[in-house]
Parts: sequence; C-alpha cells; structure tokens
Amino acid sequence: MNHRSVTPAAGRKQDVIVRGGAAISPIEIERALLSHPLVRDAAVFGAPDPVLGQRVVAVVQLEGDGDDAAIDSILGATREQLAEYKVPELLVAVDGVPRNPLGKIDRQSLAEVVLGIPASRHLQ
Repeated sequence: MNHRSVTPAAGRKQDVIVRGGAAISPIEIERALLSHPLVRDAAVFGAPDPVLGQRVVAVVQLEGDGDDAAIDSILGATREQLAEYKVPELLVAVDGVPRNPLGKIDRQSLAEVVLGIPASRHLQ
C-alpha cells in the first residue's frame, strides 16, 4: 500500500479548494499531513462556507491509536509547512481513507461521511 506518493498530476481541477478567492491544492496539504510520522494516509477536501466559499477539511488514518494530542501534533507540524490559510480547520481521524477502484481518493464519500451532507452541495 503506497498512498504516500502523491504527484501533482494526480490532482483534478474539481478538487481545488477555493477559500476566500485563493485556490488551494488538496495534494499540497495531503503531502504535509503525510510527512508526519503518525499519519498513514490522508485526504483533504473543501467544505462549504457562506463567507469564504470553502474551508479546508482533512481526514487522516493514523499509524496507531490516536487521541487529541496526536491530532494537535499533526496540526502543529502542518502549520510549520503551510501558510495559515491552507491549514485544515477541521482534522478528523478515520479508520481508512475511501478510494475508488483506481486508488484515487473518493472525496465525495469523505465529505458525505464527515460533514453529513450530499457531495453535490459542496464539491465543485
């Protein structure tokens, strides 16, 4: 299982998060999250926001048992690598990151599970 190798070509235009007019690549944030030793897998998507357009949301699959301290550690390390507006505003630990048959992150399923709203309402 080699989900850690993420290439720029793997991104899709529809996955770009637009926050306050700034275009944010989920792949850049996923790379920062994956660089943390506690993170086995990660996925990032945009959540709807009436003011900013979208907010950055991320999920991580941890290497072992995680707690709030692990999430705080991951967010702290991410803040050192990314501009503040790119740091996830919500970070959730999950048992696994859903992927389609081709191995690509299924961001629509993630958004539905994490946010509880249909994907069509928040993904462009």
